[in-house]
Amino acid sequence: YLTKSRGLPIGTMTVFAAATYAVQAMASLGWGHLADHMVARGGDPARVKRGLCVVAQLGSVAGVAGIALAGSTSALLVALLVTGVFLGCLPTMVYALGQIAAGPRDAAGWIGVQNAIGSLSGIVGPVVT
Repeated sequence: YLTKSRGLPIGTMTVFAAATYAVQAMASLGWGHLADHMVARGGDPARVKRGLCVVAQLGSVAGVAGIALAGSTSALLVALLVTGVFLGCLPTMVYALGQIAAGPRDAAGWIGVQNAIGSLSGIVGPVVT
């Protein structure tokens, strides 16, 4: 997308993609600490994590819209980074929610199911599109 549709050179696309993933990784740490802080202050663990997932989904939608609407290369980078921040939340919270819902005895099995479904969507998505 960045090279064919947006006309970025491969080098620029590489830097933009790496920056987006770096921000996503750092954001995962931040979202995890935020969730722990909210729970430590009395929040229900499942409710806190579900709420953060909603925030992250909305932020991701805004970020993707920003990517599509970006009129300049710098605006495109900002939109990619914003998207990375919000996408950093989702795997963190979904993984935690699976453990909360399954409980200690069944957590590994349920996380395995979550990961399998995620992998299948990675196969089916490109075929369908």
